[in-house]
Amino acid sequence: MLEVIGFCLLLVLAIKPGEMSDRKKIEKIFEYVKVWTVSETGIKQKCRFIMEHDLGNGIGTEYIYRLPLGMPYKKLEYLNDNIGVFKDGLNKNVELDFKGGRLLVSVYENDLPEKVNFKEVL
Repeated sequence: MLEVIGFCLLLVLAIKPGEMSDRKKIEKIFEYVKVWTVSETGIKQKCRFIMEHDLGNGIGTEYIYRLPLGMPYKKLEYLNDNIGVFKDGLNKNVELDFKGGRLLVSVYENDLPEKVNFKEVL
């Protein structure tokens, strides 16, 4: 537990807000948490960026990465369990999803509102 707190603090200090894009910050976080596999020849196989998708209306952005072949499930589980690393590094709400060999990182610009006013429409 202490390792995770120390790591988050190190990450926040290493990634200064406003100096790099969210995509670059995500890739830097991948490096820090060692999200890669090593092939038989000893070459690191990292997550490759595929595309960026706007969620519309200023909600946020979804970054799509291709996972390396043979990525252990334990590493993906580690990312999901420690999503706070992304939230602290980006200073935004983040959601991770794994679909068909791809990692979807949704970065939200604003928090969800506490209260939404509702008007009955007939």
